[in-house]
Amino acid sequence: MPETYPAWGRKRSLHGDIYQLKWVMLLLKRAVDVGYSFRLATEMESATGFDDIVFQDRKNEKIVHRFIQNKHKQNECEKIGVGKLLSKNKSGEFSVPKYFVSYLKIKINPDFADGDLKDFTICTNIGFDLAQSATQNTIKKLKAKTSGPNKGIEIAVEVISTSDIFFKYGGTRYKFSCTHDNMISIVQPAFKSAVKEAIEELEKEIKELQGKSDQNSKRKLERNQ
Repeated sequence: MPETYPAWGRKRSLHGDIYQLKWVMLLLKRAVDVGYSFRLATEMESATGFDDIVFQDRKNEKIVHRFIQNKHKQNECEKIGVGKLLSKNKSGEFSVPKYFVSYLKIKINPDFADGDLKDFTICTNIGFDLAQSATQNTIKKLKAKTSGPNKGIEIAVEVISTSDIFFKYGGTRYKFSCTHDNMISIVQPAFKSAVKEAIEELEKEIKELQGKSDQNSKRKLERNQ
């Protein structure tokens, strides 16, 4: 992770800023309490998608990066359902395809080549829209849609029970359940579509840059003549 970096990130609501600040303070305190040798960055452009908080820890000469994105909702009764998780909208706050593209970009970014990528976490104050029968189980199914493009699609999440110094009190940690047979077949098409769109956007940006470069070269040639 570089020593300095340009600040970036869109402006958000005050309650969102306060929520992020609380997470920054919590991570700082817990890292200091256990004596970590660490660095922490916020709004880091090279971590786009997971740029809210980037935490770098060095232990026994090994560097580890952790990426955290904060999503605070004023309406705490709001739920994260199948539609929000599979959304193709690039501004979707819980769009898994969008975050998958962000992960791929971070993975090849030289700013993080000096260490391992430990985890990518989305922290929020709202929960999943769970099926009633799943509320007491370790593996929980989200409510399936009865209509629309996501009709009948089932997604399962699994409670993470392993110890973590940063997330040890309060709240519940989840990951997508790999034991759910349908999971891979559900997310693969969405991932492929998101990656294809990202590549097309990159190619468009490259062409625009090439066009500007050609125009600048032409102007220089005209001036020289």
